[in-house]
Amino acid sequence: MRRLLRTIDRALAAVVSVIVVLLLLVMVALSFAQVVLRNALALGIPWAELVLQHAVLAVGLFGAVLAARQGRQIAIDVFSRVAGSRVKTALSWAGGLFTIVISLVLSRAAWVFVASEKEFGTELTAGLPAWPFQLAIPAGFVLIALQMALNLALGRTITPEHPESAAAKAKRFEPAAPPDTSDETAGPATPEDSADDHGGGGAAR
Repeated sequence: MRRLLRTIDRALAAVVSVIVVLLLLVMVALSFAQVVLRNALALGIPWAELVLQHAVLAVGLFGAVLAARQGRQIAIDVFSRVAGSRVKTALSWAGGLFTIVISLVLSRAAWVFVASEKEFGTELTAGLPAWPFQLAIPAGFVLIALQMALNLALGRTITPEHPESAAAKAKRFEPAAPPDTSDETAGPATPEDSADDHGGGGAAR
């Protein structure tokens, strides 16, 4: 069972990653085309701005799925500094269940919104319906809920790790002092040096 959950978890992460990459490529290509058309031909794509707005929203939602998998979603760290392992586990489960419930509630509300937009025939521009682009909203919340459920089933914690203090980081990255090479450059004393010293002393006398 656990192996199956891990397979689903990896597959979900791979699919969401591909979606995010494709959306980013579309955003870059559309923005580039818009800039070129405006500067070269004084033209523009009428629906480009609205599509980019929906794409940004979709990237944010699908990116939240990946963040939830890595435990990098926004979390309020109040008790974890002083809490024991059992309390941290309980807080992780409570936060995960709360996230699942809220995500499902929001996905239901978003689906109702998308259905109403489809019913009324809302368009981004002439001939371009809005509801296919808005499907990313309920889908994103459902995937967030699914990812959080996988996290809980696989024992992942959502309690944030404490970052290093500034002093600890400074000490860790402080460069080591260079070794003292003054004696090494002088080199060891030789019999000839000793004889020259004695000879020089005799000449001085």
